[in-house]
Amino acid sequence: MSSSSAAAASSSQTSTADTSFKFPATYSFPPFFTPQPNASTRHSQLQKWSALIQSWCRHHRIWKLSLIEAVETPLFHNVALRKRVSLSEARNIIDWMAKSEEEGGGGRRAEWVSSGGGKGEKNEAWIWWRRPEEWAAVVADWVSGLSLLFFWIAYTGLNLDWVADIVDFSVGMYVWLTLRLIG
Repeated sequence: MSSSSAAAASSSQTSTADTSFKFPATYSFPPFFTPQPNASTRHSQLQKWSALIQSWCRHHRIWKLSLIEAVETPLFHNVALRKRVSLSEARNIIDWMAKSEEEGGGGRRAEWVSSGGGKGEKNEAWIWWRRPEEWAAVVADWVSGLSLLFFWIAYTGLNLDWVADIVDFSVGMYVWLTLRLIG
């Protein structure tokens, strides 16, 4: 993995020079950056923000998103339109993503990280571009296939350096997250 990929994986900051991420068409629509007053329009807007945040995080291999940093990135700031999402609105979006669909939310696609200070500040969130149970299934499938792979590798004498480049969950995943998936 390149050092630039590692930097993107370890931080929510991403250079505005990064042109490899493809934003959806709604990102170029100015009202997308303003909370909509109509309930059905707002729900649609939140769904689109959730999909965008998940895609952004997946593309940049971000599991834990710092909102304080992220509101300064292209994710929440469209420089061409001179529009941005405020920190308060970014928190509202993540709050919606963290709720279950039964609660009128985004299907638990985010989870607030405890700050440890007990103040209840909402500055960082896990972004589940795959939910924990989906990650668990990916890991389980990988492990079950791994036994045959290791047999084949041992038989052919290959090394494992390439595994980190092809396995979605191995690059930059936090130990805490990995333990949560298997425990």
